[in-house]
Amino acid sequence: MAAPASLDREENAACAFQRAEIIAAALAAEAGEWDRVGRLPADRIHCLAEAGLLSISVADGSAHGSHQLHTTADVLRALTAIGSGDLSIGRLYEGHVNALLLVDKFGTPAQRHRIARSVCRFGELLAVWNTDGADRVTLTTSGSVWRLQGAKSFASGAGLVSTAVATARLLDGTRQILLVAVLEFEHRIDRRSWRTIRNARIDELRCRL
Repeated sequence: MAAPASLDREENAACAFQRAEIIAAALAAEAGEWDRVGRLPADRIHCLAEAGLLSISVADGSAHGSHQLHTTADVLRALTAIGSGDLSIGRLYEGHVNALLLVDKFGTPAQRHRIARSVCRFGELLAVWNTDGADRVTLTTSGSVWRLQGAKSFASGAGLVSTAVATARLLDGTRQILLVAVLEFEHRIDRRSWRTIRNARIDELRCRL
């Protein structure tokens, strides 16, 4: 006899929270060393992906073996656990979850499917890049060609993020939400603005689109 869906959800949520706590303990133990060397925490993000935590709010995540959490309370527990271990990783993780929620709410079915696949199967990290630099990001068209121009400040996870939910200004002054494949812009990251501050070192980057 199959277990009720509510019990499956509760079991998955409990298991994911236990994994989050284990990862948080490891993050806390290594925080001082990571602050000293100041390198990008790609292996930490990989740990989150391996634990199924990057896909906790993906609607079809369970189809690829990840441990789906269905309630806001479950997601908040995981976010709190990771943030308690290392606040900078927690901020990246929060941005990733926020990006997933935005894609789920505003994305097309094709976009939702593509993002779910990239996160669940390949452990890709997402972010929300909303803050414009001095030269704000604009979106213009010429025939069938779309062009982004400008820069984003506080580009959390630049160098780690595969896709960012970003905003751009249209010619009529309205704003458009976009999914931007940001890995191709990695060479445009302005690391001169990267100020190493404990638990906030990831967030002081500027990326030109």
